[in-house]
Amino acid sequence: MRILLAALLLAACGRSEHPLDTVHQTIDEARTKPRVQIQIRLEAIDPSPTDLQLQRTIEDRIEREHIGRVVSSGSTPGAMNITVEVDETVNSIDKIRRLLREAGVLNRSSVKIAETVSLPSCTPQRSASKRLDPPRLCAQPA
Repeated sequence: MRILLAALLLAACGRSEHPLDTVHQTIDEARTKPRVQIQIRLEAIDPSPTDLQLQRTIEDRIEREHIGRVVSSGSTPGAMNITVEVDETVNSIDKIRRLLREAGVLNRSSVKIAETVSLPSCTPQRSASKRLDPPRLCAQPA
């Protein structure tokens, strides 16, 4: 970690900007951003070509209007789903709702903040006997 930080500082020294600005920018980019889930209910089980075109249009507008970055999209029986990574949720949700209203689908849509799932630590834990427990995979329950 120290080597990475030193390399960032050295790289930043060659630029005209302040070295700490580069470090702050790197840290900010490494943080995970909140995600918003959009679900648009369909009138049928499977999306029609018109529904799919509408989904692509909504995704394009989200990115073009800098509301967020589409990280996944698809459909489930009876619904189209879009997940968007945003800088902050309050204004982004308002903008997404406006966009859905303009597309004529707000009345059959839901917009919510996606739940974040944290995986357990991958580091070995000490048991009551003070010995290290055997290593496990990150997604493996303790």
